[in-house]
This record gives sequence, structure tokens and C-alpha cells, in this order.
Amino acid sequence: MNIFIYCVIGIIGVLFGSFFTLSVYRIPRGEDITHTRSYCPKCEHKLGFFDLIPVLSYIFLGGKCRYCKETISKRYILFEIFTGILFILLALTMGINVSNLIIRLPELVYNILFLAIIIMIIGMAKEANHINVTTILFGILFRTIYLAFFDLEMFKISFLQTAELLLICLIVYTIMAMLKVNETRFENFLELALLVSFIAYNFGLMITTCTMLLALISKILNKFICRIKINPAVYIGIITICILLTKNIDFLSNIYENISGWII
Repeated sequence: MNIFIYCVIGIIGVLFGSFFTLSVYRIPRGEDITHTRSYCPKCEHKLGFFDLIPVLSYIFLGGKCRYCKETISKRYILFEIFTGILFILLALTMGINVSNLIIRLPELVYNILFLAIIIMIIGMAKEANHINVTTILFGILFRTIYLAFFDLEMFKISFLQTAELLLICLIVYTIMAMLKVNETRFENFLELALLVSFIAYNFGLMITTCTMLLALISKILNKFICRIKINPAVYIGIITICILLTKNIDFLSNIYENISGWII
């Protein structure tokens, strides 16, 4: 029965992965993601139901568009499979099984949504080189609703910690204004501040501090080794996913807390 549960979670992940690829492509271009039917980006022919089945459609069509026969990028099927695997790993690290599924279902649903939002942020930051603020605001709203219904005490703690972080960001923002920093840097700072606040709202300040440190180390390593220009949100998002998937593992959780405690 546990295998069936994880298969269902994996399928949900694959479906989400298909939706992510659509969102990452359309949102930066200002296109609708809910009412406009999917279409081939090369011939612009609207796709039918059998063209849109995640993974299976790609395989049955031989990786080509049914209408124009142009090759479909492998990143679509790879991303769908990868997302399915991530969702399964999330459920595994949470210890989800038949006996606790009902009790932990709200937590599982929320963590899946949080993971989905972070994946979308990474994709859009890589595709359009900026963070979609609306996506983060939706995540903050959903987190608030979840805590208000299921963990009121954590809501109070998370809210206060996030308010402290936002206050620090406001101070930095004021300093940047006094120094007359250019508009692009203002926008980038505000987007990153909102993203970090969203992560702190979920993880708390200690683990968020560890997340920022690991993201900074990743950025430094990339600068000196790979030298690929990447939006900072990508580093932060990837590290956030890694911590989300491992924070329930005791010895890793202790490491994160020790690193955070050393910094703070």
C-alpha cells in the first residue's frame, strides 16, 4: 500500500512538472497559464489531449511535435520525471506511510505546494532572470492560512521572525536609497528580500541563515570554477529544496542548526 501512495505522489509530481514548464515559459512573457490551451512553440498549433499527457506523450510521439514534426526539447520530459522524483523524496523524508497519511496530509500538501513554488521561482529566475513576486505572495498567503488553521503557535513565532527579517531588509533598503543605488539593483534587492522572507516564514531564521550561507558558498564556487552567470535566486532555491528534503534527517538537521547557531 505504501508503494501505491508513493506512486500516486510521483504521478502528482510529474503533473506538476508539466505545469511548471508551461508556467516558466508563459509567465515571463505575460501569457495566460489557465485558460489558453497549450500549443507548440514552433508551429503554434494548439495541442490535443493525447499530446499533453506528461512523459507518455513525449515517448509515443518520439520526441517530436505531432503537427510540424519539429523536435521537442528533452528538458520537458526530464523536468517532469525529475519533479516526480522530488515529490517522492519529499514524502519519503517526511516518513509518510499508510498509518499516518490522513493525519499528516495537510502538512504533506503544504510542503508539496512550497516545493512547487520554489521550483517555479528557480525556473523563472533562470528563464527571465527575475523573480516572480506574485508567486511568492501566493506562497506567503497559503502559508498564513495553513498555520492559522493547523499550527497557531508556530504562526506567531514565524510571523515575528519574518517581521524582524523584513525590518532588516527595510533598513538595508533605506541605506541603498540614501546611496542612490540604481533602479535595477533596487528591484533585484526587493525580489531577493521577499524570497528570503518567504523562506524564513517556512523554515525560521536559523535554518534560513544556513540556507543563505550555503547559497553564498555555491555562488562563490561557481564564480571561480564554472563562471556561469546565474541569478542568485537560483542558488537560494536549489539550497532551499535540498534543505527541505533533508531537514527531517536528524544528523543533517543538527548540522544546519549548528551552522546557523555559529553564524547568529
